[in-house]
Amino acid sequence: MNKKARVNECGHTDKPYYAKGKCKSCYNLSYITTPESKAKKVAYNKAYDAKPENRDRRLAYQRAYYSKPENRDRKVIDGRIHHTKPENKAKAYCRRTQTSYEETLLWFLIPVENRCCWLCGVMGDAQELDHNHETLVIRGWAHHHCNVAEGAVMKAPDPIRLLAVLAARFGNDNS
Repeated sequence: MNKKARVNECGHTDKPYYAKGKCKSCYNLSYITTPESKAKKVAYNKAYDAKPENRDRRLAYQRAYYSKPENRDRKVIDGRIHHTKPENKAKAYCRRTQTSYEETLLWFLIPVENRCCWLCGVMGDAQELDHNHETLVIRGWAHHHCNVAEGAVMKAPDPIRLLAVLAARFGNDNS
């Protein structure tokens, strides 16, 4: 009986055929990137982290991993990864917000002491990069409280009237 040679449709002719017209690495990649498999993984990780001993084990592993010199461009604080290099900060911001990398990198290259809040105008301690959620255009650096206030005002039924009332009520109050 002659077996018919199977050819990979994924383009990897140098790798052996695995399943569904793909080599093993392409098949696995297509399987793990489906929405169903991602949802399963998120549900599994939530259930795993719900147990305190598992969460502590994972945090201990992360602390040990990021304490190595080759992994020091990012650090873990309260279980979250914080990047220290501007390039990595820009990449992480782009993944979260879908903004353009080139524009984002330019913003992250500004030293912290030169960052000015685009809402209140205070220099030096603006830590959040603000962007328009509809157009994905970066507006500039902002303080957390300024950014939250801007979002609340824009969601108000009549933002202009709200700002006028706030200015009349708190405009001259410096306390």
